[in-house]
Amino acid sequence: MAEPRRATERARHDTTYGAPLPPSYSDDDAYRRAVDRLGLPGEPPFTRGVQPTMYRGRLWTMRQYAGFGTAEETNARFRYLLEHGQTGLSVAFDLPTQMGYDADDEQVAGEVGKVGVSISSLADLEQLFAGIPLDKVTTSMTINATAAILLAMYAAVAKRQGVPLARIGGTTQNDILKEYIARGTYIFPPRPSLRLVTDLIAYCAAELPRWNPISISGYHIREAGSDSVQELAFTFADAIAYVEGAVAAGLDVDAFAPQLSFFFAAHSTLLEEVAKFRAARRIWADVLRDRFGATRADALALRFHTQTMGSTLTAQQPLNNIVRTAIEALAAVFGGTQSLHTNAYDEALALPSEESARLALRTQQIIAEETGAADTIDPLGGAYAIEALTADIERRVHAELDKIAAMGGALAAIEKGYQMRAIEDSAYAQQRAVESGEKVIVGVNAYRSEGDDAVPPLQRVDDAVVRGRVERLRAHRAKRDRAATERARADLLTAARGTANLVPPIVAAVEAGVTLGEICAAVDTPTAELHPSRIDVRMQGRILIGGARATAESITRSHACGVAAIVAGAAPAGGLRVVYGDEATASGATTGPEAPTVLCLIGFGTAPLPREIFAPLAALVGARAAVHTASARLFVFAPETAGDFAHSAPSLALADDWLGARPMDEHLALAGVTRFASEIEAEAVSTADGPVPVANVLAFDAPRTPQT
Repeated sequence: MAEPRRATERARHDTTYGAPLPPSYSDDDAYRRAVDRLGLPGEPPFTRGVQPTMYRGRLWTMRQYAGFGTAEETNARFRYLLEHGQTGLSVAFDLPTQMGYDADDEQVAGEVGKVGVSISSLADLEQLFAGIPLDKVTTSMTINATAAILLAMYAAVAKRQGVPLARIGGTTQNDILKEYIARGTYIFPPRPSLRLVTDLIAYCAAELPRWNPISISGYHIREAGSDSVQELAFTFADAIAYVEGAVAAGLDVDAFAPQLSFFFAAHSTLLEEVAKFRAARRIWADVLRDRFGATRADALALRFHTQTMGSTLTAQQPLNNIVRTAIEALAAVFGGTQSLHTNAYDEALALPSEESARLALRTQQIIAEETGAADTIDPLGGAYAIEALTADIERRVHAELDKIAAMGGALAAIEKGYQMRAIEDSAYAQQRAVESGEKVIVGVNAYRSEGDDAVPPLQRVDDAVVRGRVERLRAHRAKRDRAATERARADLLTAARGTANLVPPIVAAVEAGVTLGEICAAVDTPTAELHPSRIDVRMQGRILIGGARATAESITRSHACGVAAIVAGAAPAGGLRVVYGDEATASGATTGPEAPTVLCLIGFGTAPLPREIFAPLAALVGARAAVHTASARLFVFAPETAGDFAHSAPSLALADDWLGARPMDEHLALAGVTRFASEIEAEAVSTADGPVPVANVLAFDAPRTPQT
């Protein structure tokens, strides 16, 4: 009998983590073992869900993320979403708020209210929730470095509304370790930051029983370019560090673990994502039981919020994003999420409009009410492909966790740069697949048509309104009780120099009218004394961030940290001042414009590096563009003479403007630039002054200068 004809397979079929997908799965021993250990919904290891009835008893919380401009504008958007059926609030804060700067700080001019709501004082947060009873909603706050301050403000607002603290519910993200890995909105070095995290966990365990003090986030790790295994492994490694810190502080794991929550991404790879969520619950139950001895079922249960992925949204053919978001949301529901945010289709272009935000919410409501997806618990459980993928992801994540444990844990691995390099490699590989056409993105590298570049009406932040916001903050400072403010700041500074829990003095400071920026400055003072190097740990061993205030002392500190670096600053009328780091030590190289070396400048911070640094650098190397991302400013000077830059330039989509504000995928930008830098590190390019070695320059963040 003749063999049946088989069509040639059209492409490679792999998971996001590179494992080949077979054409089909079958009933084998591995499958039967997987089915045998499935268990029941609501019972450890919770593969099938954390509730016995799941969505048959209660739907997931539809929590749309919102925040822009002023507290008044965002309050209006909150009310709009609640009126249209949203069941929980989720606050997006602007970059100055996330980074601990007040709205009137000159270092953050131009960023106030742009990618979230601007909050600098208790009065701002009170306006944000005006007319919204805090005992009637739950609130998620995507805030990390300043989480303790924002939660202190939220508790103070509840008191002013007459709501007992025991009745307020919600979540502060408060996951600082992933900021060093993937996002960059941190203020203090890792170890002092970890103290603030564990202090808030302890405070909530004692004072806010319905509040989740931390949402350990894999979302930003995935958005930075990781695959699904890395997303889970790096997130759980961070979670292990937080649990270890809480246990070391004397907390009982069975008592505080039920208040831990997680935040994951939902990618468009439907079956892999469903398997990822199911594996995540099983892995976390194993970790809590085997590593920490947790015994209570509610301590072993993994509860998580999910957001559809912003990085899968495209500026081209933006209406396609509606379909992408619906598929990703369905993956989260099939995977058993407790809470869900669906991105708006226009988010690749601007902040969501009211129309696009409503449609994103309607997407969840259609899934809940019309598809039947909520009627059956774990509806894909038992399918050959789902069980095989779930088991494969579980095995790989445990292996990655063992590797990180061997390095000394998540914090030690971060300080070695392990997670960051792994994510960069993954992001780079993904983008190369897109650019080669191996991975198809509909409307981007395939299926293009006329009119693809048409832009829908976009949401804009009114700069005049933001200027009014600054004036309001200055009025707040003028009318507050100066003596009470100074006393609260002094008490906070004393506490920061000690070892007691920092949250109570932060609460006292908030209630005394101390602003967010002033609180951060008080906490930052002893931190700077104890950790003078302030090195950006994401770049240790690779590149150092330097700047106009770079000094010989800062160079010496970089040597102590083992960072090979070039630090550049500006010299008046004397051209570019370039100081070699380790190279200067080894060779006694002189400083001055006779030593031009800069090819690629990368600067991270909440405000752009000074133009006086950029100008001489650009003149020196013939840079053609500068770009920043929406969430962590990333400036890239791309020299036209670099022959090997071809693979990075398309990914970065460099803006034409000198300091263009065109948004781009930061995970692609970071991956492209750092990979480019490492690949050509030893090369030289031609300039008018002859061959110049390629190097990288970063800039120290300017010292925090709080307003008085």
